[in-house]
Amino acid sequence: MCGPHPLKGKAASPDAGQRDATTFETAVLPGDAVLSADALRNNPVGKDAGPDNMVSAAPVPDASDNWTLPHSGGPVWRQSTSPYCNSQGVFFNDLWSDDRGVYAISEMERSLFFNSGTGWSKVSPQPTSLAFLTGIPHGGPLVLYGQDGCGVYFFDGKTQSCVAAVPSVTKAFVVDAQRIFAIANDRLLSYNGSYFTQYAHPVPAIPFPNDYQLWAGSDVVVVAAEAGKVYLYDDSSPDPQTLLIPDGKAATSLWGFARDDLWVGSDDGRLAHYNGSIWEIAQPTNGNCSRIAHLWGADHVLFFATDNVVGRWNAGSFDSVLDGPCSQDVETPPGVFEQVIIETIWGNSPTELFIALLERKETVVSYAPGSATYNDVPPDACGEARVYWFDGQRLGRL
Repeated sequence: MCGPHPLKGKAASPDAGQRDATTFETAVLPGDAVLSADALRNNPVGKDAGPDNMVSAAPVPDASDNWTLPHSGGPVWRQSTSPYCNSQGVFFNDLWSDDRGVYAISEMERSLFFNSGTGWSKVSPQPTSLAFLTGIPHGGPLVLYGQDGCGVYFFDGKTQSCVAAVPSVTKAFVVDAQRIFAIANDRLLSYNGSYFTQYAHPVPAIPFPNDYQLWAGSDVVVVAAEAGKVYLYDDSSPDPQTLLIPDGKAATSLWGFARDDLWVGSDDGRLAHYNGSIWEIAQPTNGNCSRIAHLWGADHVLFFATDNVVGRWNAGSFDSVLDGPCSQDVETPPGVFEQVIIETIWGNSPTELFIALLERKETVVSYAPGSATYNDVPPDACGEARVYWFDGQRLGRL
C-alpha cells in the first residue's frame, strides 16, 4: 500500500462545490520570517512570526488498492467528446495553452498535438524540432526550444523559423510579443523583434546538476538558481539585484505575479514567497515525491505540481487539486501499487488549468529481499497517458 498523500488538503471530487480553505504547516527558518497560511493572510509584513503561528492540517487517509483519479465522468472542456487516447504509451512531455486551445508535445515519437475543445489531433504540417513548448498568446506563433543547433524556433502552424541560433537553450518565457526571454548556458537572452540577443550580463554560473529557473514580467526578469539565489534584472541595468532565500536551497521551479510577488519551489516541497522585502516560507507538501517541479499562476492564484500532487494557493491558504499516490512510497511487496507521475501543468486562468500525467498500476511479478520485478499495467485501453482539466472546483478528462 502506498504511504500517506503528501499534500494534506481536501481533494477535488465530482460533487465538490467551493472548497473550505485548508492551512498547512510551515517550515521554521531561524532568523527569518516564518508564517503559516493564516499568518500570511493576517500578518503580511511578517512581524512577530514564529512557532506559535504554526497550523496543522488534518491527515488524509492512505491511498487504497482501488485508487482512481477523481474526475467528473468524461471530457468536460468546451465541446470535447473523447479524451486523449494512445494505447502505445505515448505521453505528453510538455504543454502550453491560450484562448485557441491546448498544444502538447508528445514524448518518444515527438509530435505536436492540438485540442481546440473538440478533440485531440496532430498538427499538420509538423514542426521538425520539438523538445519544449511555450507560445505568444492570442494568435502568436508557438515558441519551441531546447534543441541542439538552433535553440529557439517560432512555428506559425505552417512554417518554422530559427530565432536563436545558439544551442543549449534550457528555459524560455513569454510575457507578450515584445517581451520574450531565454537562457542558454549562463546567458540570458531577449527577443528584439527579429532574433534573440544577449540581455544584460551573464547569469552567475551554477554547478551541475542544478538548473536555472526563469520568469519575467512587464518590468523585471527573474532567474532562480542554486543555494537560494534569485537574480532580478531590470531593463535599465545589466547587473541583477541578488536576493537570497534564507534556507539556501536550490530552485526547482519559479513563478511570479510581479517583482514583489515571487514564488520559488524546492526539491523538498518548500515554497518560498518574496513580497518585495522579505521571504516567507511555507511547506505545503513533503515526503518522497515532494519536489515542486512546476509552478503556474494567474490572478494571484498559484498552482504547483510535484511528482504526484497538484496544489493551489488562493486567498492565503493551500488546498489540493489532484492528490495521487507517490510512486516512491511502495512498501514491501507483494501487492498492486498505484502511481501518478505528473509531467507538467499550464493554464489560461484559475478556472482553466491543464495537467499532463501518467497513471499506472504496478503488479509485483517476483520478489526477493532487496529486489523486485514489476509489471506496469495501464488503467484502461487508452494507455497510461492522461490530460486533465481543472475548472476551479472539479477535475475532468480531456
